[in-house]
Amino acid sequence: MALLQDFIIEETKPVKEALHVINKNGCGVCFVVSSKKLKGVITDGDLRRYLLKESNLDCRIKNVMNKKFIYFHVQTDSSTIRERFSDDIKFIPLVDDEFNLVDVASAKKMHMIPVLEPDLSGNEMAYVNECIRTNWISSQGKFVKQFESQFSKLHLGRHAVSVTSGTTALHLALKTLNIGIGDEVIIPNITFAACANAVIMSGATPVFCEIDAQTWCISPSEIQSLLTNRTKAIMIVHLYGQVADIDAIIKIADQYDLFILEDCAEALGSKYKDQPVGTFGNIGTFSFFGNKTISTGEGGMLIFEDEKLAKKSRILRDHGMDPNNKYWHEYTGYNYRLTNLQAAVGLAQLERFKNIVD
Repeated sequence: MALLQDFIIEETKPVKEALHVINKNGCGVCFVVSSKKLKGVITDGDLRRYLLKESNLDCRIKNVMNKKFIYFHVQTDSSTIRERFSDDIKFIPLVDDEFNLVDVASAKKMHMIPVLEPDLSGNEMAYVNECIRTNWISSQGKFVKQFESQFSKLHLGRHAVSVTSGTTALHLALKTLNIGIGDEVIIPNITFAACANAVIMSGATPVFCEIDAQTWCISPSEIQSLLTNRTKAIMIVHLYGQVADIDAIIKIADQYDLFILEDCAEALGSKYKDQPVGTFGNIGTFSFFGNKTISTGEGGMLIFEDEKLAKKSRILRDHGMDPNNKYWHEYTGYNYRLTNLQAAVGLAQLERFKNIVD
């Protein structure tokens, strides 16, 4: 389905521009605004009727638009909105208290609010072209190291290890900490399946913990009752950029000698007491999927304070191969390496990191 911006046209634009907007969104309607405030609606039917009478495509849209239209406040109950849909009305504009157009409801999707979409307007194309021009397209190449280096600088100099996804970052973190069969990892009961999947793939058992009503992150007060002699780690998930009560969780982890994994897949750029998330636990993990703060298409990152753990994770990431003795495998490892092409996109994203977060 089209995004909100695909429905919008300024009231000073000509009729021919409205034709382009409707053709682009494919929904037969566009919403007329003035400085974000909703002024009118115009459909393909309105335009046909106008063109049967007039042939002036340069006429301003505000002279043609329908000023009597159905709209709702964005917080209106979905059932109320749904009652107004008909064969003629398939899309309804939603406004805020100032009558700014903020969303569009449809019979298929009542409130269209994308989590995030990538902004690839920087050096992404130039860096990818360099990879292709020089033939460095796999996991070897300068952009991988540069991407990791820049990511490290954003996170208090912690050692950064790039991987293929946020899910493999979680799995690699668990394997680096030797968490496996017979162990338990406490995770929030509201999160993406990757958290539980990674624990299960490591051989351990996920133990689901209630979330805090305010942050939607794992509740420290609930963790205590779930601890057993098999508990090895607490996985914090900073959901939708909200930050968990880290101090309280650290206190529990210290008391019971537990590892802390910070899943920051949706929280790159978030801070706790002015310190970046991911820098509090033993390992922080990140995702670079298309709906994350920055994107490499697919991809992920781990950050470590302990250099020895970082070195071990790099070995596990590369088939368990000794970096100083090629084809000598000390561990059972994985192919979790990020490509130079993906890292090139990631580096270009980090160059505009502050603007993207803003």
